[in-house]
Amino acid sequence: MGLRSERARHSGVPARVLAVAAAVVTVAATAVASTPVASAARESFTISGAVGGLYPGLTTLLRVQVTNREQFAIVVTSVVTTVEDAAPSCPATYLSVAPFAGAVRVAVGASAPVELTVTLRRAAPRGCEGATFPLLYHGDARRA
Repeated sequence: MGLRSERARHSGVPARVLAVAAAVVTVAATAVASTPVASAARESFTISGAVGGLYPGLTTLLRVQVTNREQFAIVVTSVVTTVEDAAPSCPATYLSVAPFAGAVRVAVGASAPVELTVTLRRAAPRGCEGATFPLLYHGDARRA
């Protein structure tokens, strides 16, 4: 049996997860993500991670940890990130996070890494210096 987040129905496998995080962007920036994901009944799995040193034109990795809260092993099959505007002068279109598609097994009560590619576009304006981009993670998993 899998779980879905509070925005999805609680039933069956696959599981879905939503997490909220923030990315901070400056010439020497740090992006931090750490929020548990709760379903109507309990947490299914959580996603957390951080990346530093963002600057215009940089492509780097955001290594997130997926932690399994289920009573059985899961296989994470996707993680997708929605980037929201940091400010009117720094829209979300300047920061991209590539989706993950694959199969990462996470044992009961354990964590496993998932790598996401993050790019701050070279054309990012000065208004993005020191900006915080809210991120919304969506993940899918199934029983292992």
